[in-house]
Amino acid sequence: FADLTIGQYEIEASAVGYLTAHQAYTVGSAYNTHRIEISLERDPAAVTLDEPNSPDMPAKARKATQRGVRALKSGNLKQAEKQLQEAYKLAPDSPDVNFLLGYLRFVQKDYNSAQTFLVKTVTRDPKNVQALTLLGRVRLQRRDYAAAGATLDEAVLADPDYWVAHRMLAEAALNLHNYEKARDHANLAIQKSKGAGNSARLMLGEALANLGKNQEAVTTLEAYLREAPNVPETPQVRDLVAQLQKGGSGRITTLLTTPESSVDDTELRLSIKTWEPPGIDDSRPIVAE
Repeated sequence: FADLTIGQYEIEASAVGYLTAHQAYTVGSAYNTHRIEISLERDPAAVTLDEPNSPDMPAKARKATQRGVRALKSGNLKQAEKQLQEAYKLAPDSPDVNFLLGYLRFVQKDYNSAQTFLVKTVTRDPKNVQALTLLGRVRLQRRDYAAAGATLDEAVLADPDYWVAHRMLAEAALNLHNYEKARDHANLAIQKSKGAGNSARLMLGEALANLGKNQEAVTTLEAYLREAPNVPETPQVRDLVAQLQKGGSGRITTLLTTPESSVDDTELRLSIKTWEPPGIDDSRPIVAE
């Protein structure tokens, strides 16, 4: 960074497939160039999008889809839209293409369109856990909690070890006031995430509080705060802990079920695996001037 004014800055770094990192930096001189290094950690719960390797997909559709995936990986949504729409014209029933378009619409916050594409995906590929989980997320955003719960039930049946689906199912159950189910699936999310599912502790803490288990809820929420001391929800969580420590009772308002709060969750970051090297039309050779 060059020519920064004197003061305190909060630097945010993010990349597809990685957790967002924040770092404070103090500028003491306005005339120096400042070099800042931030290390990013891979997101262990990223949505995985594979380039298609379906033998029955037309070659042109497959190539357009591969380019669409690469555009998504680079964050070029306009190019992703162009390539995936081209693929959709050639292969409108492809689960791969419909899933990618559903994900793109989710990123664009067009949840109605995202739901349409994802329903089409799971109709043709009913065991696609990532599609079921993403469809559940979309329905959470639309506050259709009953439909979200039913979809996420299918996701955990298809893959009982996919912790993100358990976490989302706990959120749906909380909104349906099914606190026993929320508790059970939040616990499963924590167990199966191998340390990555800290956000599930919020679901677990809320469920326990609503079941009248205040001390267990406090312990769970304090563990959440130790892992994530500077998240936007911190003041709200601290207030809830204080309320429970004073012996507060009654129904607790959920913390993370508003559309805007969960759409920015780091669990939704994109991770893309390629199944072959890029073709000669897709890679630019290195040229020395």
